[in-house]
Amino acid sequence: MIGFVVLFCCFIAWLFYRHYFRPYYLLKNSLLLPGPPPSFYYGNYLEIREAGYFESIAKWLSKYDVTFVYYLGIKPVVLTEDVEIIKSITVKNFDSFVNRSYVPPLLKKGKVRGLLQLRNEEWQRMRRVLSPTFSSKKLRMMAPMIQKSCKKLNEKMSAVSNSGESVDVWKWFGLFTMEVILATAFGRDVDYQNNEDTPVVKAVASIIKTGRSTSSTSFERLVLLLSHFPWVVPLLKYFARKSVSAMNWDYLEDVSLNIIKERRKAMASGSTRQDLLQSLLEACEETEQADEDNPSGCLNNDEILATVVTILNAGYETTSNALGYTAYLLALNPAIQDKLTREIQDYYDANPDASLYDAAENIDYVTMVVNESLRLYPPAPRFNRECNQTCVVSDNLVLLEGVDVSVPVFLLHRNPKYWPNPEKFDPERFRPGEQSYPPFAYLPFGEGPRHCIGKRLALLETKMALVSIIKDFQFKKTTDTEIPLSLSVGITMTPKNGIYVNIVQSAM
Repeated sequence: MIGFVVLFCCFIAWLFYRHYFRPYYLLKNSLLLPGPPPSFYYGNYLEIREAGYFESIAKWLSKYDVTFVYYLGIKPVVLTEDVEIIKSITVKNFDSFVNRSYVPPLLKKGKVRGLLQLRNEEWQRMRRVLSPTFSSKKLRMMAPMIQKSCKKLNEKMSAVSNSGESVDVWKWFGLFTMEVILATAFGRDVDYQNNEDTPVVKAVASIIKTGRSTSSTSFERLVLLLSHFPWVVPLLKYFARKSVSAMNWDYLEDVSLNIIKERRKAMASGSTRQDLLQSLLEACEETEQADEDNPSGCLNNDEILATVVTILNAGYETTSNALGYTAYLLALNPAIQDKLTREIQDYYDANPDASLYDAAENIDYVTMVVNESLRLYPPAPRFNRECNQTCVVSDNLVLLEGVDVSVPVFLLHRNPKYWPNPEKFDPERFRPGEQSYPPFAYLPFGEGPRHCIGKRLALLETKMALVSIIKDFQFKKTTDTEIPLSLSVGITMTPKNGIYVNIVQSAM
């Protein structure tokens, strides 16, 4: 009996050492990094939950250093604003940081995963095949679909212009962006901006609403749980499949698979369309990469489906947010908006027959305004990478396998060390040939081989919409314009109460 008690006590002591003492103290000592003291079981999660993610991170950055370690449960997270370390993990030592932290699968039974979920060789293969799909040539062919939605957006704005009515442009841009995605990715020509009652639109709206209602610390809570109980992943998948949001994903999955099958039949008879889905179906013709499971290098239906829903999930809110925040910043800075209007009008005076695509790509000041808006309100306010092997990141930092590295992009973009007067909206920071900020201090779409693959599409859509609007209208702040904006921070960063402005006909 005594021997059993001794063995039991030794087992408990080993568990305590393995799960609490070793991660918190031995690992921290090996990292040689400062950081907030962790508490039993929770690590530093409770402080993040109570104060907010960026509030906690900002406090720790000021108290410790540009690089420090904190814990979610027993999971160590190294957070950094050091541009050299960011360069190391995203480019120089990318092979040691190929993977994102755990991202739950979206599709049925979690068997098929998109780029966000894929890891190691699976991700590398998918990325190689998909990259040509987002080439400038392919995006130019999609421009007419974007321009069609821009025209409808302008018609809506014309109906309320000079009325004095405060309009939630963030909501309007959301409708516009969803319409573009449904046209370019799902292959569906839906008048989403004027009709929100179609089954596909309702399913998408429910998914987006569920995502917005998710707690801003849900990722931290998930990491905390998995750090202690990694074996619960199958249970999480099971319960996630029972949610209303999951049922909507299932509906979109079924619809999308039918569209893919119909499109393949049409292609066999010689019919094609100039959209993203067509490019995905033709991806095997653009790459010479292949493997044993897929000798041709092509994408099968399930892989195309995973890509389409990933674009939906990642592309909708990021682009609508970019447009909403740009409208907000222009309304608050009329001198910059006037300059943008003049630049657009001067371009069209010199190039009266220019397409909307050409204007968006050739007016430098449009790009400068969008870049500065993305600096103040980045699409993804943070990103993580997981260390998959012990790596010498810098002279003073060695990271062990299993450690997460987090980059707080929102705070990095407002760091006065890199950005003088960081709260000021100043597009001149991005004048071509006059870059004043250091490399890797500006990361609206990440950096390195795992940067956002949809970056070009998002920027093209944003710039085309902006040119189309500012050519005829201007945004004006009103008593309903919230200053400053209240933000809801999660995977993306959204305005809690919308973005209300007046829309007036341009006087120039």
